[in-house]
Amino acid sequence: MACFGCPQLLAVVVVASAAALGHCLSCRSSRDGMTLPQPTGNPKIEREQKSRSRMRSLPPIERFRHDWGAMNTRQTDYIQERDLKVGGVRIQLVVGVFSMAGSEEKPYRDVMRQTWMMQPSVCSLASGQSGHCSVYVTFVVGNDGEQDETEEGVTILPIKENMDEGKTRVWFGHAASAWPWGTHVVKLDADAFPYLSYVLGTIARMTSGLPCKNVYGGDIMTWSGPVYLPPRGCGLPIGSDFTKYHLPDPNCFAYAQGAMYFMTRELALNASKAGEYWDLDTKAHCYPEDVTTGRGVKHYADDHGVCVSTVHWDPRQARWHQRAPVRPWRGCPK
Repeated sequence: MACFGCPQLLAVVVVASAAALGHCLSCRSSRDGMTLPQPTGNPKIEREQKSRSRMRSLPPIERFRHDWGAMNTRQTDYIQERDLKVGGVRIQLVVGVFSMAGSEEKPYRDVMRQTWMMQPSVCSLASGQSGHCSVYVTFVVGNDGEQDETEEGVTILPIKENMDEGKTRVWFGHAASAWPWGTHVVKLDADAFPYLSYVLGTIARMTSGLPCKNVYGGDIMTWSGPVYLPPRGCGLPIGSDFTKYHLPDPNCFAYAQGAMYFMTRELALNASKAGEYWDLDTKAHCYPEDVTTGRGVKHYADDHGVCVSTVHWDPRQARWHQRAPVRPWRGCPK
């Protein structure tokens, strides 16, 4: 099990506020030899809060096992090329599958371990970098004091389990700093089945000629309506420039739908820092995490005068995503 901030961390991962980081304890050992310092204080979270913070609604385990097994059997386009490169550098995806701490979701994690994580070139992040791997996977959970530390391949972040209160930002920042050999950091929901051959091929093909090394990509969207969405009329980014839109409105932005999206490592490292807009906006509003991420990346580019390119992939070819009702935004827990 990987833990945040320890010097012995060796691998890259695809997922604390400054206050939480300021109250960390020393690293603890685990079967993986990688640990994160955990925040002090009472780790218990009321059941009502926990139900609000769930990342998605997983189907019954029998249905999940059947669906994931069927998709894995049908998928014949396994990763064939292990040396896909961007700018001469071999692609190394660090993938964080967002799960919840405790035993309730372990059967789901086991199904993923037995299906798409068994594909060629897919490895556990806990095993470290390998010449045989292009995709390195860990399960990412919050620190509610409920996770069995003997379960391998799990990263516990020093932040309470949540959906829209900073877990995503912390993951991207941690992954980018802990595994610097990774080229891209990925966030993947547990109810999404990834088609990794397409994802790797798309990243290699669509980013190789981009003028900017900072890349944010996925199923790029620009819905409008609720206060947290982009202003009406902004549209999608113009070309591959994530900072340019069809209106001269500085509030224009777009975002990658939350089932699966990625950033290049340096962008993830810098945009996710404490005190950046992404951090401050999350703490102030707790808007849906995928929207907040897109807005945070756009503000990072504007605030620092840096370029950000964007890649839009076909969501039907990149992943299958479990249908779920839209969650109403309720703001931050009181």
